[in-house]
Amino acid sequence: MFRRKTAKCTRVGINAKQLGEAKSMGLLNLEKKVKRTVTFDSTARPDEPLVLQAVDAGWHVAFSSISVREARGTDFEVSLSAHGRVPELGVWGQSSWGARWADRSSSERLRSILAIVSNRSFPKRRGQLTKGQSHQLRDAMILEAHAAARRDVFVTADARAFIKNGRREQLESLLQTRILSPTEFEAELHPRRSRRSPPGSPASSA
Repeated sequence: MFRRKTAKCTRVGINAKQLGEAKSMGLLNLEKKVKRTVTFDSTARPDEPLVLQAVDAGWHVAFSSISVREARGTDFEVSLSAHGRVPELGVWGQSSWGARWADRSSSERLRSILAIVSNRSFPKRRGQLTKGQSHQLRDAMILEAHAAARRDVFVTADARAFIKNGRREQLESLLQTRILSPTEFEAELHPRRSRRSPPGSPASSA
């Protein structure tokens, strides 16, 4: 393994001695891994065990700015400050100051997400939305923020909006990301535990 890496470096003008010196000085880390990213939607608490397990496992954890805004003045505000924030898209009547400016691609992405989560029933005019439609718009904005930031995994307990009836497959294809339920993400964090859990156990039936 070392010879293969050394040979590759030699071809670009770095010999074995220079490679060793660079590693000892901290200028080169061949074992460095890219940090995986996960966004939790507003169904998750920032201090819940699954979120903290993701941090301990080396994931970069973030919540959307919508979740951060809604947590102001609550017990969760301090807990959220320990995690990353994914900025929402500026939507008239929904977003606060500091949201991302909308461009053509982001606006089209939001429209496409809305079409999927609403089963193509979301109104084109957003002047007078019902409570359910406002909730769908908020859900779509959270997922759009995740996708715009090109993050790896979106974790949500809202299966009706993002997972059931083929929605997960459509959204993953559209946004080039992965959408997992909390149980599925926990299994990814602890693959050995999931394989060893016998049928009917809490870990396998969660």
